[in-house]
Amino acid sequence: MIAAFNVEGVHTPLLLPGAMNTDAMREWTRSHFAPLLKPVDIVIWDSLAIHHDAEVCIHIRATGARCPRIRPI
Repeated sequence: MIAAFNVEGVHTPLLLPGAMNTDAMREWTRSHFAPLLKPVDIVIWDSLAIHHDAEVCIHIRATGARCPRIRPI
């Protein structure tokens, strides 16, 4: 399960069969998470490698929100 939360509550929950992978993270970010973001938002998450995927961060930054640094491969 993946979901976003902020001071207003839980948003965009998604239940996946099996583990989250890069393709699923990219799709969830593009279609569910990024549309909720505002330019003043800052995304914070743990150090899981897929959270620092370049395409994921591109979708976040396109909204004006801040994304954690992309880790070099």
